Amino acid sequence: MKKYLFLLTVMLMTNSYSICGIKEDSIKVVEIYKYVVSFRYYIEISDVDEMLKSKFGNCVAHADLFKRMCDSAGIKCISVIGWVKGEVDRHKWNHVTFDGDTWYPIDTTFDSEYNTMDFCMPTWSEFLKTHWYRKNGNL
Repeated sequence: MKKYLFLLTVMLMTNSYSICGIKEDSIKVVEIYKYVVSFRYYIEISDVDEMLKSKFGNCVAHADLFKRMCDSAGIKCISVIGWVKGEVDRHKWNHVTFDGDTWYPIDTTFDSEYNTMDFCMPTWSEFLKTHWYRKNGNL
């Protein structure tokens, strides 16, 4: 876990922030998101350590790295497994909360293809156009 906290610290400091200096968790989430999105999608790599070495990873590696970095930054984050429109294989993404009540969707894998921020806390109506899962967690 120390490795991810170190990565987060370096990442935030390069953007003129430090972990202690950022009070808003939403800013931390955006910075973590930008970092994880910088790793390109590649179906064969699902291990976080391999993704850190190669700069490529699949949805499992992206979601796991995002969660670990959020955990290191003290942000409540969960991983979710479901499906995306037009795909038959399951897909993994994250949800974050800042107050414990309102959850925001996060999908770093989708944005890693084009290095965009479209799936960083979009509205639920937008997110559910492409993603779905069973609410009880059983797939």
